[in-house]
Amino acid sequence: MCEELNLSKKELISNLFNEDKNIKNIFSVAMGLEDLRKKLFNYLNDLERSFYNIYCPSYTDKKYIIEKKLLKSVYSFLKIY
Repeated sequence: MCEELNLSKKELISNLFNEDKNIKNIFSVAMGLEDLRKKLFNYLNDLERSFYNIYCPSYTDKKYIIEKKLLKSVYSFLKIY
């Protein structure tokens, strides 16, 4: 994690696109900045809902409380910026 803090913007974006192909797809199909922002927020909201919804197939009780809090913080951070 610490080595990511020293990466350039291009390297960070490359890492993000490699980790989640859906985000790369959202960036490639967006028609403009407003459309990109809307699609990215919708995607993050869907991820957040699926993570915390106990009836969702991808939900797991095996996540530690720290991980859940960290994930919630990351979602909030990405939504602000």
